[in-house]
Amino acid sequence: MKASELEIGKKYYTTGYTGTYAVTVLEILDERIALVKTKNGNPFKKSIRWLFENEEAVKNAGRAWEHAKRRSRRK
Repeated sequence: MKASELEIGKKYYTTGYTGTYAVTVLEILDERIALVKTKNGNPFKKSIRWLFENEEAVKNAGRAWEHAKRRSRRK
């Protein structure tokens, strides 16, 4: 997904260590990062690469996300 395709205030889905999360986009910080918020949580930055419009796409991307996180910690 590209930053130009995101809508502020719309609900998207993202992946995390414990599963799938529904998040709302609060602000687009740049072409790669968005400020998002879960229903009851604090706002946090999330890569636009890991925001999806439907839950099924997130389930398929979960393993790739975990692999990318492990790879980034090694650097």
